Amino acid sequence: MNQLCQKIVLALSLVVSVLPVRALAQPDAQPANATLVHTNQPTGERYIVRLREGADVDGFLKEFKLKPRHQYRHALHGFAMELDATMVERLKREPRILDVEPDGHVVLCSQTPSTGFIRMGVSNFPVAHINGQDNRINVDVAVLDTGIQLDHPDLNVVQGVDITGSGQNGNDNDGHGTHVAGIIGALDNDIGVVGVAPGVRLWSVQVFDTNGIGYWSYVIAGMEWILTNADKIEVVNASLSSDGSATPYAAIHQAVTNLVNQGIVFVAGAGNGSQDISATGLYGNPHDIVPAAFPEVMAVSAMNPVSNLIAYFSDYSSVPHNPSYVNAPGAGIDLAEPGVDILSTYTNSGYATLTGTSMSCGFASGLVALYIAANGRATNAQGVYAIRQALINSSLPQSQWGVPYTYDPDGNLEPLGVPSASWLPPALTSAVVTTNGFQFSFFTDPLFTDSIQFTSALSDSNQWTGLTSVIGTGSNVTVLDSATASSRFYRLVRTPPAPAGVSWSTLTTGTNLWFLETNVTYAGTPAFQSGAEGNTWYVYNVCALNARVVGPGTLTFVWKVSSTTNQDFLSYYLDNAFGGVGFVGASPVPIGQISGEVDWQPQSYSVPPGVHQLVWTYSKQSNGSGQDAGWVDQVVYTPGGP
Repeated sequence: MNQLCQKIVLALSLVVSVLPVRALAQPDAQPANATLVHTNQPTGERYIVRLREGADVDGFLKEFKLKPRHQYRHALHGFAMELDATMVERLKREPRILDVEPDGHVVLCSQTPSTGFIRMGVSNFPVAHINGQDNRINVDVAVLDTGIQLDHPDLNVVQGVDITGSGQNGNDNDGHGTHVAGIIGALDNDIGVVGVAPGVRLWSVQVFDTNGIGYWSYVIAGMEWILTNADKIEVVNASLSSDGSATPYAAIHQAVTNLVNQGIVFVAGAGNGSQDISATGLYGNPHDIVPAAFPEVMAVSAMNPVSNLIAYFSDYSSVPHNPSYVNAPGAGIDLAEPGVDILSTYTNSGYATLTGTSMSCGFASGLVALYIAANGRATNAQGVYAIRQALINSSLPQSQWGVPYTYDPDGNLEPLGVPSASWLPPALTSAVVTTNGFQFSFFTDPLFTDSIQFTSALSDSNQWTGLTSVIGTGSNVTVLDSATASSRFYRLVRTPPAPAGVSWSTLTTGTNLWFLETNVTYAGTPAFQSGAEGNTWYVYNVCALNARVVGPGTLTFVWKVSSTTNQDFLSYYLDNAFGGVGFVGASPVPIGQISGEVDWQPQSYSVPPGVHQLVWTYSKQSNGSGQDAGWVDQVVYTPGGP
């Protein structure tokens, strides 16, 4: 058996779960500026204290004779320790103090170990190089968890730190962190499993002790340590979450924001509590499921890769963030990933099958690592959000999961994160000198922008000038530079749609759901078909597509219907309430409508800027004739206009 056949490829699937946090510790390898202090503490409750910017933390601690467990210089401006009630009240009255928040427990996001089939999704993606040879992805990923087995033969662990003071040097006694690490980046060799981004450099940040106990002060200290290595680490995997009790919300949020501002993509599992990550439907509540609920975070839900359903335990998001840094069909959830019956590395150099959004989080972190390997890291928060948006835009909508209904509980349908050829730098199909100038040809990718740029010299000081840009349609494009300059250097740059670009999701409601019908196609693609309706008047079956557009644009699609003329209708609406957002019974006026026996017919409509609900309905007002159904296919939105 060849090497490739001896490996099990961990793939991106549709189940997500959240797991707890621990870190690998090597105190003798810590940078001098990563202040991790472990001391005997006074009796009392645990607190995280933030000082105002400009306040002297060292002087403050000396003045109050305080010996903190953790002092923070990068993640935030403050410290964590146990305090009695008298000292808490004294600190709250101190003008140099920003806030004093109770510390709290962190929980891992895994479920009971289980067995099952692992859906495969990255084996043919060229950047992953999955071929049985140990070609390692040149990206650094920090894993906030229980640690990682440092000498596991199937992992590339390069650094570690123990935040808890348990003396494990980041070595995993639990198995959770090692399992997540394998999903992210298990080696492509002749043993065990293969990770999504094989061989990435793994940094173990242990934030759970040997008894599986973790505190938010540990997690913030772990982020503090990561920030001292922000020039190397590009992705943070946080398979952990709050347990629904109050958290030191402001302190955690500041630490996460500071990480993202350094260009580090922060990936978190949504959680395993079958609840909304926004506890009250309004973000900013201490009972939110954090860190997944922060808008700066790539939150990941879980799906079952066998049934193609959202996992019953996965947390969800009913409302979008405000502000929102990406346009996500899943509202506060960026992606769904496999999270049920996932085989990966484990302690004692072994392997195990686990379930939870922690697993899903690992898949997403590996996906981010692949994208960075193809396109380079982010250097600021805007770059992080561009990476997140690119992954959302290129992922697989729930309408294409192969089932009529995914049981997503909130109607905000996050796509399955998968690798995409659209990430890859575009390749020229031809570049020739003609009598009219220098001519380029290349294939575009739908909705991505391809730009031809030139410069007079290849040096860091020279600026690239844009020659032309095109919004991709998937076709071959030819560009001519008619300038007569004797020396020009050219490059082709591909960028994803902007965060406020277009994103689609499918919502289905009605007596029977719409579904993809492979036997009814237009230009070779399966069409959406309405479900079988009863004969009750005004019982609507709805297929709703959400689009967020920047500036004016054009919507095109094809549709056909087989129904009773002037009794049963296939209709298209803009911004009505059929998608589950408040329809109270009055039938809105459709923008387009067909009835009777109508074969495939192209349609084109202008769409104004802003967030819009696009809705197709098949409604019955008779006993029906013909096939008694409507079909919609080839839905395309093209941004731009006068």
